[in-house]
Amino acid sequence: MDLNKLLSKQDLCIEDRPSACISACPLHMDVKNFIEEIEKSDFKKAYKIMAKKVPFMRIIGNICDHPCENACVRSKLGGSINIHELEKAVVKLGFSSNKRVIPIPKNGKKVAVVGAGISGITAAFDLDRKGYEVTVYEKNDKIGGRLWSFQGEQLSKETIEEELQVINKGNIKINLNHPVDSIEIDKILGMYDAVYIGTGSWKKDLKIDMETFQVEDTPLFAGGRIANKNDSVIFSISSARRAVVSIDRYIQKISLTVSRENEGAYETSLRLKLDDIESIEAIKKLL
Repeated sequence: MDLNKLLSKQDLCIEDRPSACISACPLHMDVKNFIEEIEKSDFKKAYKIMAKKVPFMRIIGNICDHPCENACVRSKLGGSINIHELEKAVVKLGFSSNKRVIPIPKNGKKVAVVGAGISGITAAFDLDRKGYEVTVYEKNDKIGGRLWSFQGEQLSKETIEEELQVINKGNIKINLNHPVDSIEIDKILGMYDAVYIGTGSWKKDLKIDMETFQVEDTPLFAGGRIANKNDSVIFSISSARRAVVSIDRYIQKISLTVSRENEGAYETSLRLKLDDIESIEAIKKLL
């Protein structure tokens, strides 16, 4: 049997399906291994596991709206595992100073990102790591958007600034105090190979394909609150990352829809028997 057939057979095995918490997370953070490392008090390794899927870790780890907890199979057995508190503990105990980001060689293609909130900076970061020349247009005098609304008890100003350095000090060109409206967007579309809108709102209705985040059959893509119609931080990040996959495929002239069945949040086919599982009250606070 060749490798592809073997892997397809493996996928049919129910034990290879993700747990409910992993599939409910739109970024598919490996909650299972994350918790296992915490049990071993290896917070640095737990941090690395989370950082593989979650950008701007010290910000998102503190403000994530944790849809994983709603899907936790222990929700009816004393309460869901408090994954959000675990994330905050890992951010506090597992963080070490940011490593130097190695520049990625550019591929000669240009993409514009309109809006520098959490959706926009996620898209800009991912596009830069794929080798695109990225230009960000932001209407305010600094990047971060609504992330700054969490400054205070949840996040310090220093933490936000340090986490955003990867954007401010990278190869990404940032145009501050530069709002873009539905008229100027047409001009920008003519200057770049693709454009991503992550502004949170848009005066003109956009017909967004919710699988690819493409706006009709154009080089325009949109995510964040424009697409999600809610304030979820983690879903804004997910839509930006999925849109970047589409942008990359669009520019390379590859199908935007093939092999994308399990992107974003979905319900796993894994079913667990819980009859013999003891009900234990959930721990509410760690630190």
